[in-house]
Amino acid sequence: MKLRGRIIKALMKKDFRMLSGNKNTFFILLLPILFCVLYTKILPIGEQAGQIYPLALCEVLNLVCAPISLLSMMVAEEKEKNTLRTLIMSDVRAMEFLASKMFVVLLLMEVVSVANFFIVGISVKYFGGYLFISTLASIGILFLGASVGILSENQMSTGTISTPLMLLLMLPPMFAGMNDVLEKIAFCLPTNAFMEIMNREYYNKAAFFAGSNLKYYAVCLVWILIGIVVFNVVYKKRGVDSQ
Repeated sequence: MKLRGRIIKALMKKDFRMLSGNKNTFFILLLPILFCVLYTKILPIGEQAGQIYPLALCEVLNLVCAPISLLSMMVAEEKEKNTLRTLIMSDVRAMEFLASKMFVVLLLMEVVSVANFFIVGISVKYFGGYLFISTLASIGILFLGASVGILSENQMSTGTISTPLMLLLMLPPMFAGMNDVLEKIAFCLPTNAFMEIMNREYYNKAAFFAGSNLKYYAVCLVWILIGIVVFNVVYKKRGVDSQ
């Protein structure tokens, strides 16, 4: 299905206006930044290598919370209000409706990513690679967040599905070093791929696009494919308008 840029642009403006009046939006987006400020004040990050921990940890929080929680609530809210039915009558396709929300959340995530980077104070020479891998890791998760929104009947019910998914994406990478099982689970996650590439850049001085990092980029690409497949299956079965 061909998406029309002018329609998506108009929908994105509507979504930004809708989010500006939602307190939950600011809390979800500010949470990684607040943690980043706390970690930089509490942890001794004077050494360059020590700066990677708060940045990677807070960026993982950003990669999970915004796509899974915020995006799912945005989609579920529109379903609650039956907005899509009105939009379709105005020549808006359902896929354009969803694409606009994904673009809005991705843009907001990028703002948080940039804020985290400069709060920690890492050398600007790492900025391009950091932003690239964080964006790549987020795409598959965005599709999953949209799927959660479609499966949920309303905003309140999104937590039932989103919470376990968020824990799955966040906890294994953080505790991967504890045992082999967690390490194997973590390896399959895009959040872990992001952390591994960042750690290799700082501790091992490996370039972002070094051959040893290809397996982690492959994980991110596989998750993008998984996200697209899951999204399409859920969308065909449930659609956006639950009524």
